[in-house]
Amino acid sequence: MISEELKNLITSANKSDCNLIIGRKDTGKSTYLINIIEGTDKQEIIFVSPKIKQYQVIKEEKTVLLMNDYILFKSGFLHKEPENMLIIFDDSKYYINVNPNETNTRQIFNFLRNSRHANNSIYSVFHSFSEVNEQFFSLIDKIILFKTTDNITKFKNLFTNYDIVEKSFNKINNHKDDHINEIIEV
Repeated sequence: MISEELKNLITSANKSDCNLIIGRKDTGKSTYLINIIEGTDKQEIIFVSPKIKQYQVIKEEKTVLLMNDYILFKSGFLHKEPENMLIIFDDSKYYINVNPNETNTRQIFNFLRNSRHANNSIYSVFHSFSEVNEQFFSLIDKIILFKTTDNITKFKNLFTNYDIVEKSFNKINNHKDDHINEIIEV
């Protein structure tokens, strides 16, 4: 069952936005992504994951294009101007490096900046705050936060609304449910 909060996020995902999903292993991030994919009005979906072995297209009522990071960079996709798409970067640490000068990271940042004008909704999945390039935080609209093993105080300077992020972080990490999450506007 999809929560009201997730329905609102999906509705906003039908607009242009950039979101981070952060949570340690086995907290429900993949299930969350499936709900977003099933609930979006966007007809074209790009799903990038280092675990995908080959380029695949699944057609049902929506077109879902699956690709690994090698294909993402070699295909020239990031230099095209896709519009009105849902784009998901799973296990983002493999291609959105903490080094902002790394070539692939620069390509993705440029793509993210340009996507705001193309009605794309983007989700990047990380296992912890420490995996996220600091420049990425200036591009995002929301964090969907699951349980992590981070020390949140290390990231205090990254948020103008740190008090809200810290409160959500503590609430989630102290909760007995391993699948609890919150959506934080940043």
